[in-house]
Amino acid sequence: MADEPRTPVIVQLDADVPPGEEAELREALAEAGFDVYAQDLPKVRGAENLDAIALLMIPLHAFLTTAGEHLAADAYTRFKSGIRRLLHRPAKDEAKPAPLIVQDTATGLKIVMERDLPDEAYEALRTLDLTTFRSGPVDWDRGRNRWRSVVDEAGGV
Repeated sequence: MADEPRTPVIVQLDADVPPGEEAELREALAEAGFDVYAQDLPKVRGAENLDAIALLMIPLHAFLTTAGEHLAADAYTRFKSGIRRLLHRPAKDEAKPAPLIVQDTATGLKIVMERDLPDEAYEALRTLDLTTFRSGPVDWDRGRNRWRSVVDEAGGV
């Protein structure tokens, strides 16, 4: 029986990120069944990606449901560690370190991963129901300890 084709995932990195910094993240995603490709972030970006250190484009719903089952223990720990490694690089502006943006390729919904996200946020991401959001970006609400879209809460689209 032929192997099923692997789903592509693109990791776009800021030019200041040295080659190989994303290796741990790539390995964790490959272990979860994805083909991972690294690229440079475009020099000209939309306002929502302007300050990002990296953009991870992935079929997020599939990743969080079916592939998420494969991210048990070691692979998920490496996924989280790979994201944190990118986020904890010295920032151009240490007062406002750049986030990593995870974009769902099916809906365009963007999730903002910040440097100081607690473990609780990573665990909540594993069970996040994307259908509860109409628009993004989605970020971690530290006061309520949940993922949220400020635009949705304000009634905008």
